[in-house]
Amino acid sequence: MSRPPPPLLASDALREEVAPLEPARRATRIGCAGLAAAWLALAVAYALSMPEPPRGALAVCLAAAVTSAAVSALPVAYLQRALAAAGLGATVVALGLAGVGPLALVASHGTGVLVELARVTAASLVPAALLFRAHYPEYRRGRVVLAAALLSSLPYAAHLASRLSTDAPFAALAGSSVGLVGMLSAAFALLAAPAPRAAAIGVQGLTLVIGGDLALRHFAVPAGSGPGLAADLLTAIAFALTAAPIALGLFQALAAAWAPDARKVDVRRAAKSAPPPEDAPA
Repeated sequence: MSRPPPPLLASDALREEVAPLEPARRATRIGCAGLAAAWLALAVAYALSMPEPPRGALAVCLAAAVTSAAVSALPVAYLQRALAAAGLGATVVALGLAGVGPLALVASHGTGVLVELARVTAASLVPAALLFRAHYPEYRRGRVVLAAALLSSLPYAAHLASRLSTDAPFAALAGSSVGLVGMLSAAFALLAAPAPRAAAIGVQGLTLVIGGDLALRHFAVPAGSGPGLAADLLTAIAFALTAAPIALGLFQALAAAWAPDARKVDVRRAAKSAPPPEDAPA
């Protein structure tokens, strides 16, 4: 007869609450399945709304859908799934900056590769660091990671600030202002770690704001000078589908690397200062 599993000690439950070993494991599988459906829907949207989609857009969307479904379904290790999700997003970004795939038009308004790389950095590193800070509130390295991510986002913040002029179109002012406010809000997590659910909502909002600026660009240029509203809107959606798995994958890679060290905290002291537990892990 097999021995029953050892009882779960109160200290172990507290340690998992303040320093989870594999946070958002189940949410990642569900999220990758949702991404597969979203990439497939985006391919259909390109086929129906644009007579001439960007080069390779349909093929890349379909490949991303198949890959996301495989990442969700295959019984791989926690770190392997995280790296696969982040790698998929990074691949789509690299193809887009090379003029291939659903992000091929990301620099179509003259922003250039460096600005778009800065956009990707802000939309992936800051959310990843914010999630890490929220899930490991008593771990000192969480503040360091978030501070480093915020510093890495300064080039994109400078780009947004450069668009705040009196003669700028309203769409440019709106996109830049909301983006700067979103990034500034993330900085408050340096003072006090947000609850995981609040961080998840903030991360989703920040990703949508940074990606949504791509769609607003259509209204900030003279009529007929851009690729069109449908192209800008689909590019913004593709950006969100790309940045989200990169951020989640990087967060889980950080967790896999530092969770054992983070679990060495005094769980009883940490539990007294930690917010009430929440259901949503990410």
